Amino acid sequence: MPITTDDPTPPPEPKPYGRVIPRAYVVRERAAEYRASPDPAPITFEDFLVMLEASEEPSEFVEGQVVAMGPTSLKHGLIVSNISDALSGALRGGPCRSLSQGMLVKASHADNAFLPDVLVFCGTAQLERYRGMELLLNPIVIFEVLSPSTAEYDHETKWESYRRIPTLQDYLMVWQDEPRVERYTRHEGGLWMYSETAGLDASVHLESIGTVLSLAGIYHDILPSSSSAGDVNG
Repeated sequence: MPITTDDPTPPPEPKPYGRVIPRAYVVRERAAEYRASPDPAPITFEDFLVMLEASEEPSEFVEGQVVAMGPTSLKHGLIVSNISDALSGALRGGPCRSLSQGMLVKASHADNAFLPDVLVFCGTAQLERYRGMELLLNPIVIFEVLSPSTAEYDHETKWESYRRIPTLQDYLMVWQDEPRVERYTRHEGGLWMYSETAGLDASVHLESIGTVLSLAGIYHDILPSSSSAGDVNG
């Protein structure tokens, strides 16, 4: 049953993958080592942007620390692709647009900046520009696909910052190894409702953007029986 709460922490149940990862050392899957000293000194957001401009390695910025984001797994990439394809078709002709992997989102909390797996914004994109880079300020929906090495990071560190973005209405965390989607939805008064959707016959109704995504579509050709369980849209 959905849980409504003004406490923006996940409900007290076992965390997926059961593994705590220090935020400064998180990488995608089993990517290259985080290139920093054991206790890297904090840097400014401006320094991070200068570093990012000169680097080919995608990175995020959390509380003065650089978080290197390495290559993803095939399964991770396919789920992202399925979500992106579904949203592109569902939103075509409307006021909203979807983007996947590559657009930095700046959170108001401590100037943190992240690279969501998939995001949706509506209307005019509000951007903060720095030289040749652009940071999006007004996402409506954010998806993160959980990886074994980033589940804690997505559940805690990212959620702590994402919930402070004034425009955000839905934050969804998509599991890789079973058809399961965790979701936080903003309600009046700043309350967030936590819910879970599971099973290939289930769908996620995103009222914020007028779209329904079926889990059969999200996991199409990824999990057993998903290839014949239904279309991408519910």
